[in-house]
Amino acid sequence: METITANAGETHIQIGDASVIIMSDNESDGSDRSEDLFDNCEDSCDVPEMRANTSTSGNFGRPSTSGITHQYKNTANKDSYQTSSDPSKTLAQNSAQSSFGSVSSKESDLRENMQQSMVRLENEDNSTRNFGHYMQLKKDKLRYQVNVLDRPQNRSSEIFSGISIFVNGHTEPTALELRQLIQLHGGEYHCYYQYGITSFIIATSLAAAKHLRSRLHLISTLAQELKEYVTTLRTEESNTFIGRETLGYLKDNNYKPPSSRIIFHVDLDCFFVSVALRDRPDLKDKAVAITHSKGVGAGFSELASVSYAARRCGLRNGMIVRDAIKRCPQLICLPYAFDEYKVVSKAIYTIVARYTLEIKAVSCDEMYVDCTKLLNEMSISDVKAFAEHLRAEIKRETGCTASVGIGRSTLMARLATRYAKPDGVRYVSAEESHIFIANEKVKNLPGLGYQTYNKLVANFGK
Repeated sequence: METITANAGETHIQIGDASVIIMSDNESDGSDRSEDLFDNCEDSCDVPEMRANTSTSGNFGRPSTSGITHQYKNTANKDSYQTSSDPSKTLAQNSAQSSFGSVSSKESDLRENMQQSMVRLENEDNSTRNFGHYMQLKKDKLRYQVNVLDRPQNRSSEIFSGISIFVNGHTEPTALELRQLIQLHGGEYHCYYQYGITSFIIATSLAAAKHLRSRLHLISTLAQELKEYVTTLRTEESNTFIGRETLGYLKDNNYKPPSSRIIFHVDLDCFFVSVALRDRPDLKDKAVAITHSKGVGAGFSELASVSYAARRCGLRNGMIVRDAIKRCPQLICLPYAFDEYKVVSKAIYTIVARYTLEIKAVSCDEMYVDCTKLLNEMSISDVKAFAEHLRAEIKRETGCTASVGIGRSTLMARLATRYAKPDGVRYVSAEESHIFIANEKVKNLPGLGYQTYNKLVANFGK
């Protein structure tokens, strides 16, 4: 019996007494969500529920497995894994019919990629031929051979459809067993890691240094720590909301309770960049990015976070450093500061906890806050004024700016934040919520995967 457990950025597979760790190649800002405090939120369609049923970017349309455990029986055996190792067989003979008896579109694509690489290499003269083209041809040929010619004849399921893996180093179970497992269940095995194509890298163990320098590891572990921190604050009977003492100037003597709940979505602006610029005010209006790369040469590191000045140059999170520098030569690359991220994240949650504990932790720089009870108890009618008060306190104590979206549900608040950024507030009242949501594009809904997006567009339009 195999057990696969997936969390943000990491997947653990247990096979007997052995286990492997899978690191996703598609780093995203997605993380485990805290317990849902807003289950009764009207028309709420929050991120965790949507992500549990839709795919995330880079996962090729598969359902997200964040926080979900799948179990299935192992049907792999030596008899079902047959290879075509006869070197006398030509490409034409093998490609005429696949293991399943017909050439699928996927097989055709793999074969076409290989053939194009061969043609490109053959057409080059010695002066232009280079090692990169040779290696690309080698990768394409191996990918076609392993996943078309030599794959198992009978699949057990399609749970890994659209998923590809690369095994890095010695693993238990072995690379061959993992290859059988992934192919028996509809996935691909890559002999070489291919950027933008390989979905996951698999290793039995990861060095501690790797974890310490991993943004995904920070996101997943810090998010869980913050959820536990909020839970601890709730259990402390002695907890008092000392921040409310500063809200006297917002009290409305003619206060009337709102007709719906008031949910805040607090999201820090370019969190990693904001933390870095606290001690570098001279870089405030310049194109800045956070990455492992030093920003020189043809680096293949990803940009984890980019400033708004960099975005105006066409840069975005997840872009490769090499491509980013070509587009924005003046880009300044700064290193990660993981310890500082932890300090600032906890400070933000501590600030909000001075006013209410109706907090839903999302990640190190993002949370939902149900302010309905707080506003009622403090008789505050001006919702935006309280949001500005909260943002000013975050700015004063952390040096980072935060944007706040406000609505009657988590979904509405999250959508409102798009209009609040950067460094602002957007309040969508209950009266205007229907018009607001009607004018939103489907693609703006948070947590949508390709399949769900296409279904919604097919039924309701863009």
